[in-house]
Parts: sequence; structure tokens; C-alpha cells
Amino acid sequence: MWRRLVDVARKRRSFWLSVPASGHVLVLSAAFAVFAGVGFLADLLSIGRYPLPVAIGIAGLSGGIAIFWALTIIRSAKFLPLAVGLYLFMFWVNAHYGVGGLSVDPAGLTALVSRVKIDATVVIVAVTSGYALFLVFIAVEGRRYMRAHTEVALAQDIHRHLVPSIDRVIGCCEFFGGSFPSSEVGGDLVDVVDLGGSWVALLADVSGHGVGSGALMGIFKSAVRTRLIADGSLDAVLTDVNHVVTALRRPGMFVTCASVGARKDGASGRLDFTVAGHPPILHWRHPSGTVDELATPQMPIGLLDNEPAFRSAEVCVDRGDVLALVSDGLMEVFDRRDEGYGIDRIKRTLAANATRPLRDLFDAILADVRRYGPQIDDQSLLLVRVLT
Repeated sequence: MWRRLVDVARKRRSFWLSVPASGHVLVLSAAFAVFAGVGFLADLLSIGRYPLPVAIGIAGLSGGIAIFWALTIIRSAKFLPLAVGLYLFMFWVNAHYGVGGLSVDPAGLTALVSRVKIDATVVIVAVTSGYALFLVFIAVEGRRYMRAHTEVALAQDIHRHLVPSIDRVIGCCEFFGGSFPSSEVGGDLVDVVDLGGSWVALLADVSGHGVGSGALMGIFKSAVRTRLIADGSLDAVLTDVNHVVTALRRPGMFVTCASVGARKDGASGRLDFTVAGHPPILHWRHPSGTVDELATPQMPIGLLDNEPAFRSAEVCVDRGDVLALVSDGLMEVFDRRDEGYGIDRIKRTLAANATRPLRDLFDAILADVRRYGPQIDDQSLLLVRVLT
């Protein structure tokens, strides 16, 4: 629950940080106008209890309180003491400067009518002005949102083409996988490259979320596929791609990756794999039913330009074996007690369903993860079954 609240607060803060200063001015002005009008309504209900200058002051304090409450919600809780302080000051003004109210003699009634007209006029003007300012804010931000929404929709369409669902057979192996972004555009990549007599399957995870991560993911996919066409081992491919990503990424961004590939010499029963800053590849062995973790501990791609050459390793496989490439978004799911799902649960679900069709195994893992807790990161899974 706490993690979800933090996520909501983060998204709210992210939205308001994207709003330009003019938008903040419009919202705060609208809040001030509406609640200043409420201050004059209080004077109206008191039947002239306050001298007119005090009533104006209370209306201004009411508007100021509204501004600081708005800032507390859209910016930071550090504005809350100011809102509370203004409220207490307004309470003090109310207690020390209130009078008994206007008299009911003819002169007092005339003054009361005059005060009611003033209060009613100011309330109408203030509320109308606040409403108009809110409409202007909605119109301006609405146009900006629609432009951004159109751009995001285009990015989503590009993402769907870059990361399609995978369901195919190449040579002696079957593949099934997919990616589910946590926002409009994801930064995960699942891909299988047919190299004519051999293949490479990979799952990559770009740091962060959104369009920026999706763009770097597209660069990474293009660079990997281009480098694979030129031939080379997995470690040589990642070493060269590392230089490309480092040169094009924004500061602080990087790519983790797990990949596995069939040997180009056609040797059966052996696959090459490499893991760069990514969760290990899970290997379910058909004869024994055990699940091994395959890893080659090394830095993520694009983190350092002078990173030493990446290295790969070899794994022996038998008919019926299943390899699972997973993103950390599947493991970083939390229940109500804030306990993470973890890799061990994925291993148990894999072992319990490994003999089923890959589509059913894929659905079983995703269903178990989603029963455990809500998605907070991109979730991707790529399964490989050895057929012969």
C-alpha cells in the first residue's frame, strides 16, 4: 500500500513539474479568487460582524490559505505549515476584530443593505474570475496534453512494431515471449534474430520509463541487429554495441541484457549465453526437473565507454529443456506487506509448468506474478524450448 501511495505521489509530482510556470500562476490565481469569494461569503453570513477592512483582510487570508494548500498538494508538504499558520492568524483576526454586527435601526439597515451588495458583488466577481481562470488553465493544458498525447500515441505505435509478441520456431528451438510496459511506452525489448542456420534471442531492459527509454531501446535493437548481420560471437556483439549506446544515451541511462544464441558451427546440445547487469537466465533441465541460474556477472551496457570486452559462456542443453529470460519487473512486484515476489517464485512456477506449451507456461508465470501484486515496472518474458 505504501509503495502504491508513493508511486501515485511521484506521478502527481511528475505531472506538475511538466506544467509551465504560467500554468501554476493560473491555478493559484484561480484558487485565490474562489476562496477569497468564500471569505466574503463568511462576512455575508455574519451580517456585518466585521468592519469592512477586516472583512477584506479575512478574504485575502482565505485566498492565501487556498494558495498554500494548493502548493502543498502539487509541489511539496513544506508549504503545509504556511497554510496552517495563515489559518491560525485568520482565526485570531476573527476573534479580535469582530464586532457585534450592524444595528437594526434605519441607518443600520441601510448600511447592512450596502454591505450585502458589496459582499454579493465581490463574491460573484471572485467566483466568476476563479472559474474563468480554471477554464483557461484547462484549455491551455488541454492543448498541450493533446499534443503530447499524439506524440505518445505515435511512440506507442512505434514501440508495438519494435517489440512485437514472439511465437515462432527456428531450427531446433521454439520461442514465445512478450513485453508489457508499465506506462505508455516501455523500455524493455524481447527479440529473436534468425541468422540463417543460427539464432540469437535476447531480453534487454533500458533504465527508466517512458519515451526516452523507449527511444534508447530502439537504438539498442537496431545496433544489435546490425552488428549480428556482420557476424560475431555474443560477447563481441555486445562489446561493439556498448560503444554505440554509450555515445547516444542520456547521462545516467544504461541497458541490462540477457541473451542466448545457437552456435554458428551447428553444434547441437550447446548454446552460448551472456548476461550484462541483468537477472540470470533460468534453465529448466528436462531430465532432472531442476532450475539453474545462468549468469556472467558484468556491468550493464552503455554504463562505461571504456568497459572491458564483454564475455559469454556456454551451456549444455537437452531435448525438452526450457530457458527463461526475465526482466526485473517480474520480480520487483510487492504484496501488501511490501515483500517482493523475487526470483525463487518464478523458478517454482517455471518448474511446475515447464512441460506445458510455451504459451501456457508464459501465461502461468504472468498470472502468478499479477496475483501477487500490482505492476510497477515494465514486465517482459522470453521462453526458449529445445525441441531436438
